Amino acid sequence: MTGDGRLVQALAWIARLPLCGDPELAGLIGVDGHDARRLIHELARRGWVETVEPGSPELELRRLAFVREDAIPALAAALCLDPAEIAGALPVRLRDTLERITRVEITVGVNRVLAGLAADVQRSGLAELADARSLPLALPPPERWWLPLVEGYGCLRAGPLHAPFLLAWDRAAAPNLYRRRRVAAWFAASAAVARHWGAEGLPPVLVVCPSTRVLRVWEEALSKQYDTEGAQLEVLLATREQLRSQGPGAATWRSPGRTQASPLVELIGWGQVPPVAATRLAEPFEQRPPPHRRGASLRERALAGATAHDGGPLWHRLGVLALATGPAEKALIEWVARHPLLSAADLAALLDTSEALIKRRLEWLTRCGAIRSAAATCD
Repeated sequence: MTGDGRLVQALAWIARLPLCGDPELAGLIGVDGHDARRLIHELARRGWVETVEPGSPELELRRLAFVREDAIPALAAALCLDPAEIAGALPVRLRDTLERITRVEITVGVNRVLAGLAADVQRSGLAELADARSLPLALPPPERWWLPLVEGYGCLRAGPLHAPFLLAWDRAAAPNLYRRRRVAAWFAASAAVARHWGAEGLPPVLVVCPSTRVLRVWEEALSKQYDTEGAQLEVLLATREQLRSQGPGAATWRSPGRTQASPLVELIGWGQVPPVAATRLAEPFEQRPPPHRRGASLRERALAGATAHDGGPLWHRLGVLALATGPAEKALIEWVARHPLLSAADLAALLDTSEALIKRRLEWLTRCGAIRSAAATCD
């Protein structure tokens, strides 16, 4: 494949999976990490993508790529789509990017699972990951071909056979009640969503659980739904540790109630080409290149706008706040949210940090509108 061919591949995957880092891109297109970084750098140089470093206490700090808003018309032209149509096919709008930044831990987790699956099946020679994407937010609910409260979509291909699936990521901090509500929402929406899938029926949902204990919670919730609704939806479960140690393509997945895990290619249903149209970029793809960036980057705009308090939609304000704060500030927000009315001295002791540094961070978060201080009173 030519150099531009690799760039085409890289751009297509970043458009499907925003906030993709070089390890994920390496797994998706079958190159090493150095080449993946070079491809992201070249796409940024040509004006197709931008990178950010969204800080999170749960993740290492590294650069994640997304399609620039100014490049969407050129990307639409390369896909032979109207710019309005591309927003319903791929998660490339500013809102898509900012909402994923506010939950970057989930976004990165989903991207890693899909990249690992792509690398695993490619090594096995049994199949390939033909398509995968984060779900675009522009489609109105009646037109959505996915179940509510899922994060991703993928499709394996083996010769003429295809095996689509939906992917759900479960955060460790989520309450069990939320897990049960997710299961109930899937079954409640399954009949309406199934109409988009024709005779092949709904694809299975792959659930990535944070632990074996939580996996059992999912099993119990699913068993209750199967008892009342019937087996109208297939769900496969795996833990995060299993996927990390063995790989998403290994014998890590199992149906509820079964103790034996199997490779995904053996459990997933194979059939005809799914109705979800795969996006394809052809080489050469720069007949209408995007404009090069002028002015501030997205992170620079976020830092400047974090203290503006100029209203606007909630998704925009949360996305700006997520970009303007690092792991230390996010850890502070979490402590304050869980334990209101802690003093700077309390937080300094809990986080093993100097009180002066905590006060500076609290002042910044107050200016951003993330927290408020309450004056202590004593009778």
